[in-house]
Amino acid sequence: MAGIQCLGKTCWLGLSVVAAVFAAAGGISILLGTDASNGCFWAILVSGIAACGGLVPIVYAIRASSSLSIAFVLASGVIRLLLALVGAVIIVVFIRINPMWFVVWLGLFYVVMLGWEVRLAARMMNKHTETKVPEI
Repeated sequence: MAGIQCLGKTCWLGLSVVAAVFAAAGGISILLGTDASNGCFWAILVSGIAACGGLVPIVYAIRASSSLSIAFVLASGVIRLLLALVGAVIIVVFIRINPMWFVVWLGLFYVVMLGWEVRLAARMMNKHTETKVPEI
């Protein structure tokens, strides 16, 4: 993950906020009951896998040229969405849980991870566009 380290402390601060949201949601789901807790656990698992799959192209985009990095960022969104949809279908079909709680938690976690990855990609794109233009 050497590519993420080049973005500085704000990247890790954002990741800490994401982890805090996941932990708070896990604690709240325990208070809401077994159905909410089971749905939260599986939603954390699915959204974590989808986020890791979507993060891989962004890490490669950091090292690529600016035109190629845009393609990596777009691929990241598609990969994240497909992994989340496939994971949601697998969980709802094969695991006995309350689908309403699962979808609610998955939506929350998907939006949180999407926000963090968009911020990461925007910072990365900003670093690519900070090239000096020669004055005429």
